[in-house]
Amino acid sequence: MIRSDPPYYRVLRSLNDQRIGNVDTEEEFLNSRSPIFQVDRIKAPFLIGQGANDVRVTPAESERMFTALKAQGKVCRVSALQR
Repeated sequence: MIRSDPPYYRVLRSLNDQRIGNVDTEEEFLNSRSPIFQVDRIKAPFLIGQGANDVRVTPAESERMFTALKAQGKVCRVSALQR
């Protein structure tokens, strides 16, 4: 997600690095908290809301999560949200 940030978000990169973690130096830490790597632990039905104008979470990332959930037989739905 951080790598797909638009240029105007990059001015906040150092703040995000402090709050969330640095994507270049703390990949293992970030992956350990990322839902895409925790799919096997999800027990409840999962709803993904994909904003049509979302600049941070791309449709490809939502599709990746949906595919991972479906591959493990999880109940999942994607809802495209319009403005």
